[in-house]
Amino acid sequence: MSGQVVTSPALAELARRLDGEVRDDRLTRYLYSTDGSVYEIQPLGVVFPRHEGDVLTVVRWAAEHGLPLLPRGAGTSLAGQTVGRALVLDFSRHMDGVVDFDPEARRITVEPGIVCDAVNRIVNRRGLRFAPDPSTSNRATVGGMIGNNASGAHSIKYGTTADCIESLRVVLASGEIIETRPLAVDGPELRAILARDTHEAAIYREVLAICGEYQDDIRARYPDIPRNVSGYNLKHVVRDGIVDLTRLFCGSEGTLGIVTRATLRLEPLPKHRAIAVLCFDDLITAMEAVEPLRAEDVSAIELVDRMLLDLALETPYASVVAALPAATTAMLIVEVEGDDGGEVAARAERIGRLGSGELRTIHAEVRSDPVQQRQIWNMRKAAVPLLYRMPGDPKPVPFIEDMAVSPAVLPAYVRGLQELFARHGVKSVIYAHASVGCLHLRPVLNLKEPDEVEKMARIAREACELVASLGGVMSGEHGDGLSRTQWNRLLYGDRLWEAFGRVKRAFDPAGLLNPGKVYADDVDLRRHQRYGDGYQTRPWTAALDFSDQGSFPQAVELCNGCGHCRKSTGTMCPTFRALDEEIMTTRGRANLIRGALSGRLGEDVLFSPEFRRQVLDYCIGCKGCRVECPSGVDLARIKAELLYHYHQRHGKPLRSLMLGHIRLLNRLGSAAAPLSNALAQAAPLRVLAEYVLGLDRRR
Repeated sequence: MSGQVVTSPALAELARRLDGEVRDDRLTRYLYSTDGSVYEIQPLGVVFPRHEGDVLTVVRWAAEHGLPLLPRGAGTSLAGQTVGRALVLDFSRHMDGVVDFDPEARRITVEPGIVCDAVNRIVNRRGLRFAPDPSTSNRATVGGMIGNNASGAHSIKYGTTADCIESLRVVLASGEIIETRPLAVDGPELRAILARDTHEAAIYREVLAICGEYQDDIRARYPDIPRNVSGYNLKHVVRDGIVDLTRLFCGSEGTLGIVTRATLRLEPLPKHRAIAVLCFDDLITAMEAVEPLRAEDVSAIELVDRMLLDLALETPYASVVAALPAATTAMLIVEVEGDDGGEVAARAERIGRLGSGELRTIHAEVRSDPVQQRQIWNMRKAAVPLLYRMPGDPKPVPFIEDMAVSPAVLPAYVRGLQELFARHGVKSVIYAHASVGCLHLRPVLNLKEPDEVEKMARIAREACELVASLGGVMSGEHGDGLSRTQWNRLLYGDRLWEAFGRVKRAFDPAGLLNPGKVYADDVDLRRHQRYGDGYQTRPWTAALDFSDQGSFPQAVELCNGCGHCRKSTGTMCPTFRALDEEIMTTRGRANLIRGALSGRLGEDVLFSPEFRRQVLDYCIGCKGCRVECPSGVDLARIKAELLYHYHQRHGKPLRSLMLGHIRLLNRLGSAAAPLSNALAQAAPLRVLAEYVLGLDRRR
């Protein structure tokens, strides 16, 4: 699928002004209707800008026509930030380059579509790294990380994305381009900006006014916790006589401006690491250990609960879990790092002794060998994806995924969560970033059932009340989006909600930038559900056996949108790597098949030649997805099922008949050799085979 596919006259006009592409056909719009969340909203169309000039043209054109815009990277967001009724700008295809790299100054300037791991592959060669390490780093774009203010396991030491950015280049809703950087409130640079009659000047004036007028509310209502990406970051935009709009743009989810360039601050790679593995027979006891461990100059404290340990027994790292005490209910992975190997090992040994003593572990061990450390980390990484391989409709749902509290109150927080889940009769995994009080939670629900959607809403409200009572927030990592925007008023109160509104209007007076996120009065997490609005699939009698995944439609629905198929390592997905098109990913194909099965793409789509050619034919059946997809989506098997039904309706192509009887043809060919070999190599016959059978003449 290449080139422009435009049906709207207005978008066709826009396409003529751009070097990039514009598409609004039904397949493209459905491809971009979902992300890593549970939501689905078909956009107005998709733009693939090639440079900042294209972005500027799109923003000005959208302002002329009153159409909303939604910037998007890899679409891995868990809260629905990158879906909406808007014109999507996909930066991941073309605007993914390095503008400048200065290793001596430890900084690199990049375009927003570049993937986090791609940045690190470049800077690692010079002994540097971009420190934020979200679990999606092999496909998450820097622009998306800025939008969500992403972090990861090592944020206790390195902070969030906002802490690792020197400056941003941003296109404002008015069509102005600004560069954000720290400015002295009473300095000459800011005075020069304020003297101009520009949108930038108006923004600075309003931001300074807001931070002054609401300073008491900001001090009182913003929690003093390591992780907070709920709402707009008014707490850090003006501090110690410095104003830095970068702090507002990070975590704003594209609602304040569109980033076209970012200068990243880099950190030296540590020469040595070691981990202490601490096992507990009680989850609360493990949480009580976190605060003392934070005082040990650690770079990570990660929680793995019993559910994940049990899942890990089904992975190649089962021996790691089998070696732990059977009574282990929770495990903390505590990492230390530095340039002195002896000192790092000594610190890890001290933590091990601390665990065996006052922290009340039932087992503690230290691993200084890099191979052994990788086994521990890989065990955790391998276990998490198995959560999504549950057959049937109930699935772990990321609607309260990353609530955050002070690490000091983690014991009370986890007790409250356990009571909450028991009250509603749901199971949930509890894992991840204990070091900063941000635990990942995914209650298991069936969102095809209206009662379960209502239960999700009740759990979310009670969870919000719980974290608010403990001085926490609804999002410490993955942002507000459609899941959590509605709780910002409850968390911050009416006064700061009013301040958020003033921020939004200052940057985006017409409300055209990613509407409905961070600040919005009409958001409800129950709306726009992927499996809502009477979702059902067409009756299906499968030719193949899909009982291990529930049914054929449920095998398709295993795709949760995490975008792992967009990575550039391993096998999955080779056609995406070749063409850089979302439709070439396992996620893209699964989404389109789901849309066709449910009738959301129209009744005539599933068995149309266009659908077969665009969605199925480019899948080369490598089965990389079967092995590497976290959810176990087996696109090759799904494709075989669909082609069987397609051929039942349209007849079997000559190529399929030939390949289906390849053994007979081989026997006949052997009997006629060497004549058959000579004919097979004859150029005219190879051309004929390509024309008649669809077999490339070069094979």
